[in-house]
Amino acid sequence: MSRRRYEALAAAVDGAVLDVDADGRVTGVGEQFVEQTGYGSEEVVGEPLAALFGDDAGRVERALDDLGSSDATLTVSVESAGGESAPFELQLRRVSTDGGAGAVGVLSPTDTDEPTHGPAERQRVLHDVYDVTTDADRSFEERTRALLSVVRETVGTEYASLSRVEGGDYAFELVDGEGALPVEFGEEFALEETNCERVVETEETVVFRDIAADAQGFEERAANADLGLSCFLGAPVVVDGDVQATFCFLDSAPRPEGFSEWEVTLVGLAAEWVGYELAQRRTRERLERRNDALEASRRRYRTLAQNFPNGGVGVFDDDLRYTLVDGTMWDDLPLDAGDVEGETIWEALPEDAAADLEPVFRGALDGETDSAVSTLGGRTYRVWAVPLRDADGEVTAGQSFAVDVTDQQEREAALANAKEQMEAAAEAGAVGTWEWHVPEDRFVADAALARLFGVDPERAREGVPLSELVASIHEDDRERVAAAIDEAVETCSDYEEEYRVYDADGDVRWVVARGHVECEDGEAVTFPGAITDITEQKRAEREIEQHREQLATLFEVLPVGVIVADADGELVEANGIAKRIWGGADFDAESVEEYDRYTAWWADSGERVESDEYALARVLDGEPVVEPDVYDIEAADGSERVIEVRGMPVYDDGDVARGVITMTDVTERAERDRTLERRAHQQRVVADLGQRALDADDLDELMAQAAEQVADALDNDYCKVLDLDDDARELLLRQGVGWDDGIVGNATVDADDNSQAGYTLVSEEPVVVDDLAAEDRFSGPELLTAHGVESGVSTIIGSPEEPWGILGTHDTSRKQFSAEDVNFVQSVANVLADAIERERYDAEREQLVADLAESNERLEQFAYAASHDLQEPLRMVSSYLSLIEDRYGDELDEDGREFLEYAVDGADRMQEMIDALLEYSRVDRGDSFGRVDLDAVFADVCRDFEVKIDDSDATVVAESLPTVAGDEDQLRQVLGNLLSNAIEYGGEEPTVRVSAERGDGEWVVAVSDDGIGIDPEHADRIFEVFQRLHTHDEHPGTGVGLALVQRIVERHGGDVRVESTPGEGATFYFTIPDRNQRDD
Repeated sequence: MSRRRYEALAAAVDGAVLDVDADGRVTGVGEQFVEQTGYGSEEVVGEPLAALFGDDAGRVERALDDLGSSDATLTVSVESAGGESAPFELQLRRVSTDGGAGAVGVLSPTDTDEPTHGPAERQRVLHDVYDVTTDADRSFEERTRALLSVVRETVGTEYASLSRVEGGDYAFELVDGEGALPVEFGEEFALEETNCERVVETEETVVFRDIAADAQGFEERAANADLGLSCFLGAPVVVDGDVQATFCFLDSAPRPEGFSEWEVTLVGLAAEWVGYELAQRRTRERLERRNDALEASRRRYRTLAQNFPNGGVGVFDDDLRYTLVDGTMWDDLPLDAGDVEGETIWEALPEDAAADLEPVFRGALDGETDSAVSTLGGRTYRVWAVPLRDADGEVTAGQSFAVDVTDQQEREAALANAKEQMEAAAEAGAVGTWEWHVPEDRFVADAALARLFGVDPERAREGVPLSELVASIHEDDRERVAAAIDEAVETCSDYEEEYRVYDADGDVRWVVARGHVECEDGEAVTFPGAITDITEQKRAEREIEQHREQLATLFEVLPVGVIVADADGELVEANGIAKRIWGGADFDAESVEEYDRYTAWWADSGERVESDEYALARVLDGEPVVEPDVYDIEAADGSERVIEVRGMPVYDDGDVARGVITMTDVTERAERDRTLERRAHQQRVVADLGQRALDADDLDELMAQAAEQVADALDNDYCKVLDLDDDARELLLRQGVGWDDGIVGNATVDADDNSQAGYTLVSEEPVVVDDLAAEDRFSGPELLTAHGVESGVSTIIGSPEEPWGILGTHDTSRKQFSAEDVNFVQSVANVLADAIERERYDAEREQLVADLAESNERLEQFAYAASHDLQEPLRMVSSYLSLIEDRYGDELDEDGREFLEYAVDGADRMQEMIDALLEYSRVDRGDSFGRVDLDAVFADVCRDFEVKIDDSDATVVAESLPTVAGDEDQLRQVLGNLLSNAIEYGGEEPTVRVSAERGDGEWVVAVSDDGIGIDPEHADRIFEVFQRLHTHDEHPGTGVGLALVQRIVERHGGDVRVESTPGEGATFYFTIPDRNQRDD
């Protein structure tokens, strides 16, 4: 990024900007970073970005490593240069730099009153958790380790662990943390020496903010003492109803603020996911063992088929084509079993044999079980055909069992044996078979079935009453099973039931039993069947259902609305919050095209959101919506809301299988933002008009601008400034906006209570109208009704006691004006009132200044004339006194000479006073200003006063003085008068110091002495003409010197003052504007 672009970015964004190179090092920072942290850019540039964030360094490094096309936002803590830690939000964006792919970070302070994890942070964490737990490319251990890291960084602890619980032992399986870890994989403790004993006992999430305070005695437990732990948050990992592990987050320091409810919930959900995955893995292992058992059963079946005694087994499809043929019967026939496979029964068998078998084979494909007798190769066979069904109960093929019944004596035994083997093979996993001889109630069962029902196998082999088996059936299922058995016996039909039984150990097992009742002459004779233990299958199904219910619960309790659609756009699921946000809308759209039934507008532009623009539609196209879409929506119940929507596609084998969006109702926040923006706009208008009022010379132009900006800020059609003519009792529309041509400057309104403006004057407070037509406080006026006004606000310009006029704003629709709106109108009226008052004041001031200037001119003329006219008689007095002294001085006695001296001295002092007064009156007639070197001027003054300095043994110390703009002669007089005063009042052997220093746009020159000083109460009096604090005999002078200094300094645009303590000397300061005429 170029330096110019970086500086432009730093100036434009709302936050501290940091530029980061491809190696993750800071290459530049904005001024706001320096202001917010106190660090100088030289302390930060060149350092790794992550080093600025202390405990959050790892998260920042990972965010930089994972930074792609989308931004990353983290909540971090920054320790300032002063050592104070404060929360910030760090936004990172990938950019291209000369050295490769770098990044730009924006660091913004967060509101510490807000929750630790705001909505945006929670949404990001949930996305991270979702991404980690659904990453099919990672193993369970890898996903768990990543989940541990994400949650640990979120709750902000040093360490986190997944630990296994076995009996009284506790072992660390996975550990995550920053820096060196205090524990290693596999390290074990006794459960009673850990905090997790409490988790296992309660089977609930446990929080110890301070272990020593919250769980007295626990701090001494080995795990806490050895690992140095002071803070603990742990959740149980439950598998099959037992706590088999714990998900724990640990810290070496207490955490007084504890953990937020959301953090505790997040840890609990993470632990539930681990438990779910462990349960799923255990279920998969069981299913794998079951599949192995099924495969073994298939092998046994094949062996059974190959060695089927005195017969054969076959499988056929819908075309009655054999897909499997085997058995011992083929050894005695002129047909080869391998040749028969792949052929239909008409191709493989003689025509009469095929004709015998076709009906029962087709019956099997229709779901029926039947048999037929046929002859093949000179042998007679009874052939049974049964349906083969899939998991959904649909018939997929047929199976045949052929038994050689040539020998009549062996026929029934062979038939029973064949049926038993048929049922066993058909069930592919049956654990027991039976045959109930109904008339004598003799239930014969094999050993496996007997053990399953808790019956002695030896007795079961001989036969026991059916009631003994029924008694082992679970009491909740017993009546239903007995009724099914009775129905099968009565109808001579098939039988199939699923139920629970108590085995020999008293444990409950799930079974499925299938059989068929054989009848003769409508009476049940035998009831053979087989039974399968499906306990593991049921348990797996129940666990899956429980986890599904847990996920459904999580889906409903998420703090955001969630909607799920399939790949075709059909909405398949929405949680309760989503439905509430949309006012109970039916989410039954079957395609993206139907999304237009939901009404939404883009919040920034106000344009309608098209069906294919919705976030869900774009997600289904494979576009992740990370930066939220913001919509204004009209819900099904008619309410209007503002929502933020994010979404992610869900992939299956590389294709989008589903789309998921989350939505947050931000209506209140949006309304607050709009209100704040409206208030900020109003404040900007008041500030702008206030500045314009200070700068403007034209009051009407200011009023016109005020009317325009008030109408714009309140989105009103009209605004008016009415000027009150108190004598005529009417208000003139002096300025306004929105009114018809010719109205402004001409229209008037009565200043009585029959108009809104007049009523405002009478009530002496702002008047708000929501519906002018329904207003009963006043009528009209025509100015408003003729322009279709429905609502408005009016207020007095000036004080109620001395009003100048009225400021009013109106609209043609009914509006509700807030108290802030009224305050805004009043503030603008105050600005106008101040401007009007300022104009009046300026006019009065200008007149006063003109009068004062005229008076000063006359005074100067008088002083000049008076002093000039006094010169002639004074010269005459002085001349005659000189003549008397010259001619008659020797004739005067001592008193006469003394009186003459007094007269001469008085005339001299009078001459000095007249000269001083003339000089005082001529100050404003001095020379034009030029460059004056005060160092050179003061040197001249010292030469002029050389005799006085020597006579008084004075010491003068002068520092460097500046060059200023002024009248050189007058400034020489200022320095001479101040130096003379300092020597005169400086006592014996006085020391005078002269110095200068630069002030705010001026030079301050100081002349100080160490003499008798001045009482502070006389500090102003000494600058008045002819004002003296001492007699002429004590200290000679005219009493004009300091007044002359003040007038000269004021002519130069400065001022003069004195600081003194009696007996400790005095310092006189005078200022001269710095005209930047000297090269310092």
